[in-house]
Amino acid sequence: AVVSTQSTGRNTCAVLSAIGTIIVTFVILINRRYRLTNERMMLYLLVPSLLVSCVTLYPRICYEEISCKIVGMFMNLGILGQRFIMLCLVVNLLVFEKFSKSPRFLELGFVFGSFGMCVLLSAIPWITNSYGPAGVWCWIKGENSVDNEMRFGCFYFWMLGAILVEIVLFSMLLHRLYRARAANVTTTQQARVRRKYIFPLMKYPLVNFVLAIPVTTNRIQNWVDPDEPIFWLFLTHSMVYPLWGFCNAALYFLTMTAENRKLFLPTRVWRSIQECVSDCRGEGASLIENVDPEGYHSAGEGEAHRNQSSHYDSGTEAME
Repeated sequence: AVVSTQSTGRNTCAVLSAIGTIIVTFVILINRRYRLTNERMMLYLLVPSLLVSCVTLYPRICYEEISCKIVGMFMNLGILGQRFIMLCLVVNLLVFEKFSKSPRFLELGFVFGSFGMCVLLSAIPWITNSYGPAGVWCWIKGENSVDNEMRFGCFYFWMLGAILVEIVLFSMLLHRLYRARAANVTTTQQARVRRKYIFPLMKYPLVNFVLAIPVTTNRIQNWVDPDEPIFWLFLTHSMVYPLWGFCNAALYFLTMTAENRKLFLPTRVWRSIQECVSDCRGEGASLIENVDPEGYHSAGEGEAHRNQSSHYDSGTEAME
């Protein structure tokens, strides 16, 4: 009964997360909102969240060993991906606050570097044959010293390191914002960058910090004392980590203006699909964001981008 309750709760959270991430991803793509930096960051966050939701719905204890190894590898890949992309987001916010713009190479370098590192860290336990049933789910088994080294070297070290770096960088960001507000020297351009980019995107690291507390605590407890798991901590962990995608999708929707929330209406979605098909038959639409000669994303992308970025207008003036 206990296992059944845990499995039902985990799968429910995973279904909510999968539905939320798919809907938000579809809306961003069909309305071409990926031209904006903040919308692209959302897409980067949604990809590993959707991966975690999908593998969570797969039966944990698989009858076929190869299936369990595949699920374990993708689970490791998805969870590390969520953490690393969140770190990229925090770095991007700090760069925006300091320079009011973000280099294109910095965004692409961090994103592709993060996913590349996640693939490498997830491939090593596969090579050492360390994936398999780990308690009630499929992950790095932990049956011997090699498996325990794989858990630390390919997961715990990088997860805890990324969280600590995020905390330091996020504290630096808060300090800069506090000093700027206290000195009252904010320019119009800086105010716009903070209102359009920094303040809305700051909500995502904050929520993920909260969600990471029970997950990280349970993993540390399992690492320190694997033979004496704490049930309530294990239950909270198993239900919280699939929710990351749902929370990101909910934050995306809640920070939209009332006008932009209409993008989720079925009639508006159908019209966007028709427009997309029409454009594909014609000349097509440019997928590349306007950049200045130095290769930077400008904080002011032009009138069309200013209209689209009104996604985040509501609720942010009070934070300036």
